[in-house]
Amino acid sequence: MRFQKKPSTIEAEQFQPDKMPWPSDVHRRDDGTFFVCNDLHKSDITIKPGDWVRVDIPGDRYPIDAKYMEENFVPAPAETTGDSQ
Repeated sequence: MRFQKKPSTIEAEQFQPDKMPWPSDVHRRDDGTFFVCNDLHKSDITIKPGDWVRVDIPGDRYPIDAKYMEENFVPAPAETTGDSQ
């Protein structure tokens, strides 16, 4: 699913533990919590059910809080690609 925030368009997938497949690079810890592997920063970032996984350049992934996403992004038109200015 694509979303738009002025002035740019991002790629993101919503994470729901009960819906498979999960977004790429989302994993479950032994304690039952979830995380996203962030290769750029060589870290694991906790993600909560309902949060979104943003795919950034060059394919790095990190979570966006569901409330922040709702307040700051809207679905992008299908024909929108890349950054808009």
